Amino acid sequence: MTETQGDEAPKARATSLDDIETGNLDKRGRKVREVYWTHPEFRIYRTDYGTSPMFSDTRSTADEQALAFVRLGPGIARFNHRAMLLRGIGSPDDKDAAEHFEREYARCVAQALLGQEAEAAEALAALQGRVERRLQNRAGARQFTIAMVLAVGAVLVCAGLLRLDPAPTPGDVTAAGLPVDVLLLAIMMGVVGALFSTAARLPWTEVDPSVPRLSQWIFGFQRLVAGALGAVVLYFAVASGVLDGLLAPGAEDTSTIDSDRLAFLFLLAGFSERMVPNLLDARAGRAAPAP
Repeated sequence: MTETQGDEAPKARATSLDDIETGNLDKRGRKVREVYWTHPEFRIYRTDYGTSPMFSDTRSTADEQALAFVRLGPGIARFNHRAMLLRGIGSPDDKDAAEHFEREYARCVAQALLGQEAEAAEALAALQGRVERRLQNRAGARQFTIAMVLAVGAVLVCAGLLRLDPAPTPGDVTAAGLPVDVLLLAIMMGVVGALFSTAARLPWTEVDPSVPRLSQWIFGFQRLVAGALGAVVLYFAVASGVLDGLLAPGAEDTSTIDSDRLAFLFLLAGFSERMVPNLLDARAGRAAPAP
């Protein structure tokens, strides 16, 4: 059946199982997009708000079916929410996967309504796990892509600043007397370390797929900024002598340390969010006067 055209009169809401057909309205006034399961005593169908059952036209049977449906637990609402998120991603592959999962969900509900509640609950739990894993993979890939884009942009900006001078010298300083080449190296390697950390931890990090896209960009930016700041703070801590011996035994001037070692230490500071705070806490503990 084709969908209702704009100039057609609105259809009446369903009053019996026979009224549940594609294009018709269900009891709540929602348009039926597809009927997944047809049985003499129930229907299972999809609307824009998820997959729903319509129970038997016989009141006593409908009451029993409603109780069986409710006993499936909170996984019902969670599955519908996750399936809608999967459809909202937009790719044809994900929409096909969402439709496949919804058909399997309809089968789980049908099992429950037919009296096989234990089997239905077990199948629904397994289905939820599959949907969750797919959403986690998609959300993780998006999070890493955002971090990659931001990191590449930051590195390119720093590299461009380093090449502004056609004949740069290691001794170039800012107006405040800070070494430009070392600061830019710290920012670049701190960002690279933060990106490495994000990539390494992503498989074990639970990413909420319902988080708005803007929030994901803000989180990615925050992580890279933390990495860059960690590397810059590490440089100042060592250059000021607060962390004597970290870069080289007895060293108090970063100019005596080779750039490879500096770059690696800045990368470590960006990779580990706790490295620089822990070092500063340890230093503060040693400097505190004994009670």
